[in-house]
Amino acid sequence: MDERAVDAACMELKPEFRPSLRMCVGVMRTMSFQTVPAWLRVQREAWHMLVTHRDKHPQFVLTQYEEIARVINTHHSDIGLDSTSDAIDVLCRSGCNNFAAYEPNGPRMSGYLCSPLVSLLLNHSCLPNAAFVYMGGMQIVRALDDIQIGDEITLAYMDGLQPRDVRQKQLSAVYFFDCTCNKCCGESARAQVDVLMSRALGVDGQMPEYLPTDYVQPPAIEPWVLRVIDMLLAHCQDGTRDGFDQGLLDCVGSLPPRNFSFAAYTHWLECQDDCLE
Repeated sequence: MDERAVDAACMELKPEFRPSLRMCVGVMRTMSFQTVPAWLRVQREAWHMLVTHRDKHPQFVLTQYEEIARVINTHHSDIGLDSTSDAIDVLCRSGCNNFAAYEPNGPRMSGYLCSPLVSLLLNHSCLPNAAFVYMGGMQIVRALDDIQIGDEITLAYMDGLQPRDVRQKQLSAVYFFDCTCNKCCGESARAQVDVLMSRALGVDGQMPEYLPTDYVQPPAIEPWVLRVIDMLLAHCQDGTRDGFDQGLLDCVGSLPPRNFSFAAYTHWLECQDDCLE
């Protein structure tokens, strides 16, 4: 691959689209190789098994992909590509099968990573039994729970602490599926807690107790978090998983919505933001 030709092609695009062009060119080049090592052959076969969902991508996203494909087509001979017919499919396939990549020593996201085999084998759950960690430039799948032989290994494709309706909308918009995991559709204590956490306030203006309401200082949630943790610990004395989950449900169920709901906390944050402006 002629990096100078790729650089020249990138300059015709907005900066935020340039990484997608580089990724697309790299994938298309890899697909054109006649001889590849075994590990790459496995990844290449997995790539072709990923679904593009091309018919489900929003039109504005497809328009962006078409622009990237146009630039690749213009420079394809300089870049070293024989054909550009698959450029949009490559972008669609990557767009709904990638994962956020984070810096090894901090929570900052450094970009997106698409490992075809991982994307193919590891499905989503809002209550996953595994997670990605990043060490020394490597992406590692680490168990969060005891996983028995035959159990499906699952990852959270997005923040599982978000309210259920937010999770469902994001998963549908980005990955094009409706989540049916145990947290979203099950009858377990953890699923019931999820329902309670996502309940509406019912009365406008209610906010959690133990949160500052003078709106003079920047948001400080520590007093509320510590208070809630104390209440949770008081109910979750049973060391077994089922006992802990039931204690969590009893605690959340006994609290008024204003003290333990996403709606109440979000309302408080909005009030803080309005006043601090």
